[in-house]
Amino acid sequence: MAGPAQPADADARLFVPIAAGEAVVTLPLYLSPLILDALVVGLGLTPEQAGLLLALEFVTLALVTIFGAMVLPRRLWKGFALGGLVLAVAAHVASMLTPGFMALGACRALAGIGEGALYLACTGYLPEARNRERLAAVTVSCSVIHGTIWLVLFPPLLVVLGYRAIFLIQAVAAGALWPLIRRLPSVSSSPASTNAPRAAAPATVRGILLPIAVFASQIGQGCFWTFVPLAGAQADLGPGEIDMVLSLSTLALLIGPVAAGLLATRLGHSLPLVGGMLVNTAAMALAFTSKGLPVFLAANLVQAGTNLFAVVYQIGLTARADGRGRIAATAASAVLLGNGLAPAFAGEIVDCAGLSTLLASIVAFNLLALLLYGIYGARAKGSGRP
Repeated sequence: MAGPAQPADADARLFVPIAAGEAVVTLPLYLSPLILDALVVGLGLTPEQAGLLLALEFVTLALVTIFGAMVLPRRLWKGFALGGLVLAVAAHVASMLTPGFMALGACRALAGIGEGALYLACTGYLPEARNRERLAAVTVSCSVIHGTIWLVLFPPLLVVLGYRAIFLIQAVAAGALWPLIRRLPSVSSSPASTNAPRAAAPATVRGILLPIAVFASQIGQGCFWTFVPLAGAQADLGPGEIDMVLSLSTLALLIGPVAAGLLATRLGHSLPLVGGMLVNTAAMALAFTSKGLPVFLAANLVQAGTNLFAVVYQIGLTARADGRGRIAATAASAVLLGNGLAPAFAGEIVDCAGLSTLLASIVAFNLLALLLYGIYGARAKGSGRP
């Protein structure tokens, strides 16, 4: 007779649907420069209109995830995700047939609603894992690899299919998730899980701190990434050198989650998170103030690696904060919300006050996030929570 499932086995069963869902939902983040260009060229949209469509999808996705995490009972999350998959596939297909800006905006909003339902299930199940940091690290690594693969495959498809390739890829990828999401275990509305240590729901104020901290750090990361080309030009780099820095930085994103997965909790939770964010802040400051290719490239590589290294520990912390998964789902959506809003926010700052003011804002966002994590840690320690 088979014995009970071991924690490692349970984590392995969660990995495939969570990693696949994360990879599909976050794909537009990695392809955003290509997507924006395809919409401008293929549909004749202005860059502002194309950016608005992409932001609309991510903002809708994040808001639906937050709404579901706060309102829906956990026992409904799996069904909510499956229904969201159907809506997302339908919206992606409709987007292929809709050339008008307003109608396409409605389709992208519907796609965001469906993807938000899916993202709720994927991120909300993280507290079910025994080793949350390692599961988060492997999941983020798969997302980066998936995005990198499509960075290679997407341009040839654009030549053949035009802008419709964007929505075809998303429709096929979302449809393929159906059998994987069905594999997620059914959960009750009680705190997770058979494997994870049970934790009481955090106090409202303390629970809100973590998603706000994640949002602050990620809008800073998005602002930085948006204006790396401008910072490169300011550092006296040519277009070819800037493209090389962007390509190598995209590959370097993988270093962070791999390192976090290997390190796991050997140094605890706080030291890797705080250390990673401080090094990341210093690297962004160096990149925006340096001159010449060697220093600019090195700073960007360090920034890319420490970005997702810190994200893994941020996700792990939110998964430990609340056994019901609501804080984890809300915080994960804050990653997408921050990166989705960052380009428009950063553009306004640069237009009004220049790159140096943007750098000051980025540093302030990271320091605000660290402050909020510190407040959360102090309150959690005072309440006797891990």
